[in-house]
Formats: sequence, C-alpha cells, structure tokens
Amino acid sequence: MTVRILAVGDPAVYAYTDESLGILSRCRTVTGHGVQFDILPWDQYGERVFQEAASDAPSYDVIMVAGHLWLPQCVEAGWLAPVSGAPALHASGYRADDILPGVAREMCYRDEQYLVPSFSDGHVLYAHDGFGELLDGDGRGDVTRFPAEVARRRSSGDRFPLVMKKAPSEVFLDWLPYLRSLGGAFLDDTGAPAFAGREGREAAGVYRELCSVLDPASAPWGNEEVATALRERRAAFGVSWGGQAGEIVSDAARETLSYATLSRPWNVTWSFAVLARASCRTAAEEVLAVLSDATTDRLVGRYAGSPCRVSSYADPDLRRECPWFTAQEDLLATAEPLPARPDLPALLGPISTALTEIVDGGADITDALDRAATATAAIQSQ
Repeated sequence: MTVRILAVGDPAVYAYTDESLGILSRCRTVTGHGVQFDILPWDQYGERVFQEAASDAPSYDVIMVAGHLWLPQCVEAGWLAPVSGAPALHASGYRADDILPGVAREMCYRDEQYLVPSFSDGHVLYAHDGFGELLDGDGRGDVTRFPAEVARRRSSGDRFPLVMKKAPSEVFLDWLPYLRSLGGAFLDDTGAPAFAGREGREAAGVYRELCSVLDPASAPWGNEEVATALRERRAAFGVSWGGQAGEIVSDAARETLSYATLSRPWNVTWSFAVLARASCRTAAEEVLAVLSDATTDRLVGRYAGSPCRVSSYADPDLRRECPWFTAQEDLLATAEPLPARPDLPALLGPISTALTEIVDGGADITDALDRAATATAAIQSQ
C-alpha cells in the first residue's frame, strides 16, 4: 500500500525527501508502506491543497496544514479525519508526551486531535555582529527599536542594514509584531477588526518607513530573498522564520550571527493531516507516526532549525550544531497564536492587501486600514 502525501515547498520539508537523511526509506522499512511524497511550491500549494481537501476523491491521503491558521476551517468543513485515537500515534514508543506542550495544543481543535507536527515557523531575529540596541530588557527583539538602529547603522555607512519580508504573501505576519508591540491587535476580544485604530496606524507608519530603506537587490522581499540576504550578510539584521534557520545559518554566517525571538512573537506549526476521504487512513497514520517520531524530529530539526519535541532540544550534540535553539525554545514558549476561527484565512486577505497598498502603493494609511476593516467585518457577517 502506498500513502500519498501532498506537502508545501518550504525549505524544511525537503528534509523528508533528502535521500542522505533516509527518512522516507526508514518509514517504508518500519511500516511496510510505500510513500509518495509530492512537494509543491508555495505559490501553487495553497490553491491545490484546498482543492484536494474538499474533493470527494482526493489524489492524496495526507496534506500539510498551516497549524491554527487553517485547522478550524478544515475541521468545520469536514475535510480531516481525527487522529485522537490512532494507535500508531499514541503507542508508548511514539512518545506523544515528548511533543512540546504548545505544539501539542495546536494539533487540536475543539479538544480533538487532527494534526501531527512537522516543524514550526515563527518570528526569530537574526543579527550579525551582535544586536546593538535591538533587544528589550528581557533579551528579546523589540521591533519598535528597529528604526533607531537602522538610522544609527546607516549613519555609520551601512546603507541597507535591515532586510524585511514585505512580499504580499508575507507582509501581514511580518507586520504583526509591530502592531502587537505598539499595543494593537488584529481582532479585539469580541472578534471585531481592531487593526485600524491608532496603534495600527502607527504600526503601519513605522513599517512603511522601514520598508522605504530596504536594499532593492532583495526584491521582492519574500522568504527566499530574506534568507539569502541574512545568509550572505547583505543585511546586518532581520526577522525570518525559525523554520528557515537551517537554511540561513551557513558555516560562514554562523560565525557572526546571533539569535533572539521577538517580544511579541507569532508562530505556526506546519503539520500533517489525514484527509477524511483518504483511501488508507490507518496506513497514513502509521506513516505519520514515523514521520514525526523522535528520530525524524531530530533529523528535520537539524535540517530546518525548528524541531517539535522536548528530546530534540535536550540533545547536547544537536544544540551545539543549532546555536539558535535557545531563541527557538523561547519562541515556542511565548508565541501568541491568532484567533482559531474557521474564517481566519479569509480574514487575512483584506489586511494583507491594505499593507501592500500602504508600503508599495503609497496609499493613505487611515483610508487603507479602514477599508480593510470594513472588508474584514463583511467577511465575518457572511
């Protein structure tokens, strides 16, 4: 029997298909099942994965889900099979209790487990030659200090000290720490849009100011470009995902890089989910038990930079190889998720559009945020 997996083209995911790591071959040996592991680039994945999830006859048994961002929608639509009682995922040898508590919570919706963790992606500050004045009193990156540090470094001759992730698909999550650090929120306690107030306008202004002094060579300022700028030291500092640390921290870069999470960070755990209409659900669960066990977590953790198990972070050899683990642990302990809502993916559209218009189109900040808030409320009322 062959278990078919559709995966997102994040750098971390290529650990599974890297033959030198032997993850899929070990999985076949342990389970006796074949594994078809197809990876699609991000710009193709979003549309395809939702098509597969909604299909009456999906081409895949397992999909990768962006944790709490997508889980409520997928469950409410009836697309996923619960794995709460899956024997393979709850056997003593699997050690489910070894999964970090925050990660384990994100695998569940309405007290039922649907997801199996792969790797996390959250806010980590990477800085060459020390942090300067970028950290708060708790040793975490404070994005409100970025403008002054940029100005200081530019006055010392560094034309482009900062790299940012302002591509349309990334801009909201890159901006979110600015909104939070200035006292704002995406949604208020009642679920209403809260980003268009004074704090949101200030955060958008700070963000636009910083984006105006970025290196044009890093356009269009997406994941790959930011990772390259940090790895090749074309930027002195910047925020990127912890799940890309394995790609960013080359042998040369590790000599000068330091790491910290942010004072108001966000994180998502990319995870595997078994489709409700999968042709071989039990086999899929058995495969996922190997693809997320302690052995695989250490391999993916070393490759990507963001393992999901306590034992991986406790491994002294792995910690020496991955000097960013202290920041990554702090991230996972302090990250604030977005509200778990079935309509969350749709709600991110208007604010992402508004931020792109503000940063790249010179739109009036108040007008753009107000229009986004109105569009967000309209989506919620549907």
